[in-house]
Amino acid sequence: MKINPLTGQPVISAYKAQRIICKVSELTPAADQLSLSREALALSSTISKLKAQMDIRSPEEAARLAEISRQIKDGSYQVDSRKTAAKIVDEYLHLNK
Repeated sequence: MKINPLTGQPVISAYKAQRIICKVSELTPAADQLSLSREALALSSTISKLKAQMDIRSPEEAARLAEISRQIKDGSYQVDSRKTAAKIVDEYLHLNK
């Protein structure tokens, strides 16, 4: 069996063409797409409505939670380790009765 040698030009041309394709694909990334069915959209809407109805916090409690969230975000929230430990122990003792 005789194998004919490849001439350099077709190989080099194919290599250059592949490099150009790779460069173009790097410049234009594919966009992600999301498509939800009508059923999924309806379910999402229903869940949102149920969550809104279930939120029964008092205005004081909501304000307290908002303040804690703000403190956590800005890094000023301090955890009282003694209170936390006491609550853990109390809960453990309560569950083991």
